[in-house]
Amino acid sequence: TRKESSAASDVYKRQRLLDAQADGGRTDGSRRSVLLLGARPGVGASTLAVHLAHMAQDRLKQAHGARAMANGGKGAKVAAAESGASLPLSSRVALMDLGWPVGDCQLYLNIGGEFDFSEAARNLRRLDSTLLGSAMPHTPNGLSVLSLPRDLSQMRDVSQSDSLLVFERMRQHFGVVIADSGGFTNPEFVAGLARASEQNWIVTDQSVGALVSLAGLLQELEQLHVDRRTLGLIVNRYDERYGMTAQQIAERFQLELVGTLPDRTLALMVCTNQGHLLHEDAERDIYVRAVQGLVEKLGAEDSTPGGRASWLATWLPGVHRRMVVG
Repeated sequence: TRKESSAASDVYKRQRLLDAQADGGRTDGSRRSVLLLGARPGVGASTLAVHLAHMAQDRLKQAHGARAMANGGKGAKVAAAESGASLPLSSRVALMDLGWPVGDCQLYLNIGGEFDFSEAARNLRRLDSTLLGSAMPHTPNGLSVLSLPRDLSQMRDVSQSDSLLVFERMRQHFGVVIADSGGFTNPEFVAGLARASEQNWIVTDQSVGALVSLAGLLQELEQLHVDRRTLGLIVNRYDERYGMTAQQIAERFQLELVGTLPDRTLALMVCTNQGHLLHEDAERDIYVRAVQGLVEKLGAEDSTPGGRASWLATWLPGVHRRMVVG
């Protein structure tokens, strides 16, 4: 009946209002996002993506607890022990697992679920924080993951525009969105992601094959109207003894050098085979410290007025107050 339809509509509107309040009221797609592009398969983009996302989620969770304590809410110990699933999406990281082979990020994080990218695209009208929070698989600390379907034929009916809208929905609701696009076979979609994302980092190593692939990737992105000035470079498995330095590579390809990651293949593989991430077992490892530096860079360019100060005020309110007073 008309009354029942109106009542259902009212309930839905109230739920959307509650969702917006829980997420800080921001639904403008302006939250932090970074797109990771592998120069070629095997350069370590997915490994970086899971470590970057998991460590960023740890920080968001800590900041959520600090805010709760500062606002007179639950104690620090209770907030720290809070389940990641109960965090508002504004205090959670979304990892879009679009790399090849399919589902590697979920595999590294030791999680799984039925809700995938094609499902998200088919449910765009319903893709609010309630659905995202309940349907997307997540780690205990609250990191949510959206992967491609195992059967890639399901992506044939998903348009490029709907695919990009999924990314925008993620940016509207989650505090940070990290997209791993290494190996994705639709260059137009990847270019669309690059134009929409706040930051774009290309991952390479120092091998001849990777550098040749990097040149080809940059040419392809340029043809698809992605401004090279929006791209940054990360050199993985880095050792100056291999030849060209990271700075030389960046200058050769006219890219900003975002950072370097040391060669820790053995340590990373041991942890992965045990179902852990490296920072969970060795928080002072040189690879972990390098990724921590990238987490800082991810947060340094805040889209809200105040830049660095706003970033500190959001994630580390106590530290920010001490800096201002000092």
